[in-house]
This record gives sequence, C-alpha cells and structure tokens, in this order.
Amino acid sequence: MKGWARRVSKWASSLGAGAVLVSVVAGLPAVSHAGSLDQAVISELLAAQGWSPVGADASAGLSMYEKPLKSVGLTAYMGVRDLPADVDVDRLWALIVDVVNHDRVTNKLVESTLVARHGGAVDFYQVLKPPPLMASAQRYWFVHSVARRDVDGTPGHHRRCWSGLREGEAAEVRAKVAAAYPDASEIPLTHGCWEVVPAVAGAPARLRYRTVSDPGGTLARTALSLLTTRTLPENLAAFIDAARR
Repeated sequence: MKGWARRVSKWASSLGAGAVLVSVVAGLPAVSHAGSLDQAVISELLAAQGWSPVGADASAGLSMYEKPLKSVGLTAYMGVRDLPADVDVDRLWALIVDVVNHDRVTNKLVESTLVARHGGAVDFYQVLKPPPLMASAQRYWFVHSVARRDVDGTPGHHRRCWSGLREGEAAEVRAKVAAAYPDASEIPLTHGCWEVVPAVAGAPARLRYRTVSDPGGTLARTALSLLTTRTLPENLAAFIDAARR
C-alpha cells in the first residue's frame, strides 16, 4: 500500500485544514418526504464479483479494491480492514449509524447534520473541510441512508447504505447549505455502504466500506481516484480507533 499512498499523501493530507461552522439547518421544519436508495447501484456495489486489488497493508489488516460500475459508469472503491481484538464491535456499529456525530469521529468534516428521520432511515448532509488555498475543491453531499442489523439473519452482520438525494429533495436545506458554503460544490452523485462483518472460523471480524461518487465541479475524476485510495483507509482507521475499548 505504501507506494500508492505516497502518490497522494501530499494532496490528501490538505483536507485536514478548515474551520468548523455551526449547522445551518437549526430550526428548519421537518422534511415530509423520504429519499430512497438506488437499488441498482447498491446491488452492484455489494456484489462480490468484479473487485480488483489496488493495495494492501498487512500490518493493519487492510486491503483495497476497485471495480467499474455499469450502473453509473464510474469506478467504485472498497476498503476492508480486520478488526483488532480491542475494538468494541457494538460501539463501532453505533458510531457508524450515529451520523450526527461523524464530524467528531473524523477530522475531515466541517459538519454532519441530520435533515430528516423516516423510521429506520435518515436524510442528512456532510461538508468536507476545504484544502488550504483550494476553497473551490470543497464538497458537500446530501444522502438518504438505511441501516440494517443482522443482514440475512446473520447475527452481528450489520450494514448501512446510502444514495444521494434526488434533485429537488430537501430543497430548502440545500439552499441554506449552498449559501453557508458559497465556495463549495455539491457532489452530484454518491452511493456507498458501511458493513460490519462478524468473525467466522479462520477469519476475524471486519469492517468494509464501499463507495462510488462523482465529485462534480472542476475536480478531475483522476484526482478523486487518488484521493479516495488515500482517504478511504484513513476513514476506516478513524472509526476503528474511536471504537477501541
């Protein structure tokens, strides 16, 4: 992993800078409609076939993969990390579904804010911190997210997937976020899944993260690829570290 990590470390590390702003949706009325998952994209993301290795770090129990998704014409990325014995798996899952506090788990976010709750699903947005001297590279996204415990009846197999909200959904909140971050651009396409996989004979419990997105704006997709293969393992590490006993 070290070779491809060095290629992007300079650009990706710049995401650590930025000021934290107060949520701009305080006092807004509840959103009456719910978003939805794009099942075609999510199904293709979750399919085991087609993933090609792009890097690994045996010392951290980390493997990285990529595959082209026909449903959106973009490359998806997946990180898989073995969970150390001192990680509380229940706490890890609680952190993953507690989207309001994601900006406390990782230093990459300005804010992570709930827009609406629909039973077991939520709509929320997150705003990245801008790279120094690159305010135009700042991004934010609005998504609908669904969490499921004990997937397919397997105890301890939990999954939270998301798809971007469609155009016109949460319009009032989107307008306020755009006004609060005038130099930032909304990501026009994003889908992904967090997954906690229980230990089985011969294999430890694992954390998986799959994502596919289009950065929009002037950020080249090649830059997104390089950035993702650096920040995805950092994102996994942040949640694992926060869940240590």
